Amino acid sequence: MVKTTISVPYFCLIIKPDFGLSTAKVYSHLSLTDHKHSNQETPRAFGDLKTFLRNDLEKPACLLEPALKGIFKGLKNSGSELMLLSGSGSAVFSLHSSKQDALNCAHNLLETE
Repeated sequence: MVKTTISVPYFCLIIKPDFGLSTAKVYSHLSLTDHKHSNQETPRAFGDLKTFLRNDLEKPACLLEPALKGIFKGLKNSGSELMLLSGSGSAVFSLHSSKQDALNCAHNLLETE
């Protein structure tokens, strides 16, 4: 386990879709050959998180539920730069370096619905 300390605060926007995914089904579609371990140093700043964080279940979850790709696209189009699947697909979250950035992203996302 890698202990991570970030010196700047971050703010989280969580999107909980109406649909759910079976954890067992998502794991059954996980390809361990796609798994890449990162030897990167512990991130020291918010911008470093982009290359450090990942969820190996994102690819199989998006294959099983294509609407997840739409959520990621919506977040990106709304100003989010760092998005990640939570667990095996129960939610998607985006991290923001300021509260205002998170609020702007949420506002933009709601306007496009």
